[in-house]
Amino acid sequence: MEKYLTWLNDNQWLNLIFLSLAILSIFVSIYLYRKSRKRKKPVYDKRSINVISDTIKKIGNIDIQYKGSKIENLTVSKVAIWNNGNDTINDNDQAPTDKLRIEIAEGFSILESELIFQSSETNNIRIIQSNSLIEVYFDYIDPNDGGIIKFIHTGKKSSDVKLLGTFKGSDKLKRINSGFFNIGISLVFNLPIIGKIFDSKKEKRIMQKIFPWIVLATGIGFGTAFFLSGIEMSDRIFFAIMGIVYGSLGLVMVFNSKSMPKGFEVFYDDE
Repeated sequence: MEKYLTWLNDNQWLNLIFLSLAILSIFVSIYLYRKSRKRKKPVYDKRSINVISDTIKKIGNIDIQYKGSKIENLTVSKVAIWNNGNDTINDNDQAPTDKLRIEIAEGFSILESELIFQSSETNNIRIIQSNSLIEVYFDYIDPNDGGIIKFIHTGKKSSDVKLLGTFKGSDKLKRINSGFFNIGISLVFNLPIIGKIFDSKKEKRIMQKIFPWIVLATGIGFGTAFFLSGIEMSDRIFFAIMGIVYGSLGLVMVFNSKSMPKGFEVFYDDE
């Protein structure tokens, strides 16, 4: 026992790893407990691409029209809606006076809209568009089910678009901003040099999915190198730091990439 305690005392980095694993286990326990609770959790994400801006007027005498009406801004937005809980959301769970809808900011108009994806046809998601809002209807939404609505409007950015609604017996409608890493990875894999390696969108999407796991595996590899015999302490410190950096980044990307359910990849396509 004394030899074991002496060995632990002489390996401070190993103690640090054990402490990190103990802290990690606490967070994992809390996470698993929260996941086990029955919850209806309506969530969404949104992104916008400004196609035409009013600054174009500075270039010259340009007149842009949409179906005969003059417009100064044209933006394409996507709103993804899904149930991030573990209990089914039914149509009658909606508050009658605050049903699910997409609203555009005052002074702007919605020009066109379409439902471009729904994870299950039996959800029967429907939309009704007017000048200032899109009403969203559905029969039910199971966990990880939902849909994506694409629409064209005269706003300038995502903040001009709001998703509103109240659901009885569920969490408040909340935006899960899952786009930071997913869109960042998507941009990397859409670079011309990457496009020469992966020709099809299917190949790029597969690589986008496994990329976080590659980063995590790299972190584990550096962490494993820390324990190799015959390694100088300076090199061990380097491997430990790189293992923590890559491992942490990989974990964040892995958990972040799960924020949006499988099949919603079209949300990140710039089409």
